[in-house]
Amino acid sequence: MKLLWILSLAFLVLPMSCKTQDNGTFTQPRAYDIFYLEETGKKLDTSNETKNARTINLVGADQLLFVHSRETATVITYTLMEAGDVSSAVLSGVFNTSDYLGSKEEESKGHGIYLRRDALDRVWLYNRTEIWQFDLPIAGDMQSAVCSGYRDLSDRVKRGHDIDFNLEGNRFYVDDRNSESVFQYTVKEPWNINTIEFDYELDISETHSAVRGIEFRPDGKLMYLLDTSQKEIQQFALSEAWELRTAVFEKKYPLRTNNPRGFTWNEDGSRAYVMDATSGIIYQFHIRGN
Repeated sequence: MKLLWILSLAFLVLPMSCKTQDNGTFTQPRAYDIFYLEETGKKLDTSNETKNARTINLVGADQLLFVHSRETATVITYTLMEAGDVSSAVLSGVFNTSDYLGSKEEESKGHGIYLRRDALDRVWLYNRTEIWQFDLPIAGDMQSAVCSGYRDLSDRVKRGHDIDFNLEGNRFYVDDRNSESVFQYTVKEPWNINTIEFDYELDISETHSAVRGIEFRPDGKLMYLLDTSQKEIQQFALSEAWELRTAVFEKKYPLRTNNPRGFTWNEDGSRAYVMDATSGIIYQFHIRGN
């Protein structure tokens, strides 16, 4: 009952949030540009609920934060009482992944997580080489999850970490630490991982040493990769939206966190968040000058 009450409260607030992007253009000129990132001092300590947490995903008009915790084999849900402010987060759900991720070769080595910003009725979870698809009859509520798909990607991916989709759901991406690559897949039936087919492999070995995180700007013209070893976020420009064949390294942003393993943006690109897997702390950044 507590979870449903918190989620209901969050979604009552959602319509009040307005988007600042339209067809890939951004009203804030510095939005989604890592060059202008700076720390805010705001943070969320998840160490009581997580251990060796990996990826994070902020959705629901910046009010629902999901954390994939590897060692506890769980996905933790937090409701942000103030949209986009992790310091206002309240624990609102815990979902055990061991029955699913623990049933395969990689076991419960949870890494990636993805939810659409515009539809919270489906979620995708990823370990190092496999992906699961879950329908959410109660939007945004992991407790209602029903498994609806599974794919083994180990024919190419050997040590993946994070996942992403394009806005239409007809392209899927996963990073790979071992090969220092990003794999691009075509999704023949949008948003259905049962129908993905390999398309292209982007070599990032010249700039990366331990990739553990992938995000795209909503228009698909910028890609961000998190490097744990170099402790930085790298930004790539794509001349053709969502097409990795056109990706070119652009710039990097150094991090002061000890073990960065998860990265995400808020909805309008004015804030960013980095998970430190050792401390369990999520650090909040903002775009200076906006």
